[in-house]
Order: sequence, then C-alpha cells, then structure tokens
Amino acid sequence: MKDEVHIPIAFDNNNEVTDAFGIDPLPTTVVIDKDGKITAIHEGEMTSEMIENYMKSIKP
Repeated sequence: MKDEVHIPIAFDNNNEVTDAFGIDPLPTTVVIDKDGKITAIHEGEMTSEMIENYMKSIKP
C-alpha cells in the first residue's frame, strides 16, 4: 500500500473479549469500517496481500 496505515491492535490478556464473543482460534482479525460496522472476520494468520485487500475493502 502506498498510504500510511495505522492499525489499532487490542490485547486481551485476561481473555474477557475472546470469551464474551466466542473468538477461537487465535489469531482472529476483525475488520471494522469507519462507521464501526464489522465487515470481515478472519481466523488465522494473514499474508501482507490479505491485509492489503482487507484495508482496500474499507478505504473510504
């Protein structure tokens, strides 16, 4: 990607979020658009190409 991207990352040290939302396996990536809508959930590792495609899908 040519644009600079800042990606917030949340750490769930006590498993409160993973338990509350039934997230398993780890890693799990949740893609959220600018309006706060979940647009994708990806379970497992991602390649750079996958990340770029998810970012393009939510770019305004």
